[in-house]
Amino acid sequence: REAADDLKVVLSRALTVSGMVLGLGGAPIAGAMVLPRLAPEIDGGESNLADRALARPAPARTDEEGRFELQGLPCRPMELSVTAKGYVGRDIDMPVASCAAVTPIEINLQAAIVWKGTVRTGTGAAVPGATLEFEGGLVALSDADGRFSVDLRSAGTISGKVRLGAGGASDFTVFIPEEAEVFVDVIVP
Repeated sequence: REAADDLKVVLSRALTVSGMVLGLGGAPIAGAMVLPRLAPEIDGGESNLADRALARPAPARTDEEGRFELQGLPCRPMELSVTAKGYVGRDIDMPVASCAAVTPIEINLQAAIVWKGTVRTGTGAAVPGATLEFEGGLVALSDADGRFSVDLRSAGTISGKVRLGAGGASDFTVFIPEEAEVFVDVIVP
């Protein structure tokens, strides 16, 4: 065997980030997903093997008390992407200055308004397979019965387009009231 004269071993300390995900009135959100995303290389293009190995750190789910813990993260700036069913997702910048212990963080999510409806023709027939495109990049598809569901950030007037297969698109505008769950149909010509 040949000796590895140029072998360089770089040890990297790992960071643990923990905290809670909370909803309305500070209630814990169980089952929220907390996904760390590392910032692009900031060290002049160089990186060590440990950072490359951790380039895709594992996400964490919150427990029944809304708590999470991410372990083994490299000591670099990152973003936490937090999502939970029925809530508006959120991205949080985490400027990591050192590998010293990070104070547990609280992440508050705003409840989403769940808009459920059916795409219908002017005669009331359900339209399966329609694509609904909303302002802000949201997209929903109607199922075999024409039904759809989408989580909205806020109430008010919502505009978008309904695409029916290879056919054209129809514009729509509806008013969504400030309620947790709303049933409003979209009528297409």
